[in-house]
Amino acid sequence: MGKKLFKFKIFISLVIIVLTVFGNNAQAGDLVAKCTEENKMLNYDFLEKFVKDTFNGNAKVCEVHSGGDGLNLFKGSAKPVSISQVNSASIIFVGNLTKQVKFNKPTFALDCKSLKYCPDCFGVFFWKNGRPMVVLFEEVIKRQGLKIPSKYNKYIDSKQYLSCM
Repeated sequence: MGKKLFKFKIFISLVIIVLTVFGNNAQAGDLVAKCTEENKMLNYDFLEKFVKDTFNGNAKVCEVHSGGDGLNLFKGSAKPVSISQVNSASIIFVGNLTKQVKFNKPTFALDCKSLKYCPDCFGVFFWKNGRPMVVLFEEVIKRQGLKIPSKYNKYIDSKQYLSCM
């Protein structure tokens, strides 16, 4: 009887360890979020300048993606947060989405595919022919009442003319 009880305790301990270690990892398709309020926060200079200009240099920035390794958006550290905490962000960057999302905050896509799953994005950053491209959507900016600095007017266009999808 003692040997069976010992094996059972070992089995339960292993199950607890496995659940603890692997239970919090996101699976493909699960939404994962991270946020930061650091000054030098973004790996892409254009996006960092845009956030500072648009939100007066004082922004909480979050990224949301569907599982995996992340978007490589932040320099340094960004804290993992629950999806419900994302709504306290100034701006939310989304990418690698595989399911519909809707936030009540300005949302910016980091790939064209994510526009399908987040139609309220006011802009997109993507690569085309080896060049970084940025498009801000006029109709979404107006609908959401966003104030975009005039120096970014050259990036504003209608979503219907977007050619990355």
